[in-house]
Amino acid sequence: MYRTVGTKMALHGNSVNIAFSSGKVKVKTTTTEVVAANENRNGLEIVNEGANSIFLQLGKAAVLNEGIFIAASGGSWNGMIGPVVWAGSVFGIAETAETSVSLAEV
Repeated sequence: MYRTVGTKMALHGNSVNIAFSSGKVKVKTTTTEVVAANENRNGLEIVNEGANSIFLQLGKAAVLNEGIFIAASGGSWNGMIGPVVWAGSVFGIAETAETSVSLAEV
């Protein structure tokens, strides 16, 4: 599941008039849904705020040492797969102990 960037964004000066949501998720040492699928997603940013690295999987359960690696204390993923924004669900798994991620979605 992916979609082209910018198909539903309307720019007005320095602002964008689309829905924005943000939040925090505790990623456990078992697979955890970080963000649900959203066909209307135009952007996504996931930042690891915790002290433990995590791995992300797109559209399926997360497994240690597979998928997208996000380092502890500020590692991030911008939601892009090549030139498109991933619109499917994202699952994560913490490497050694539960850790928190923050996310922003438009």
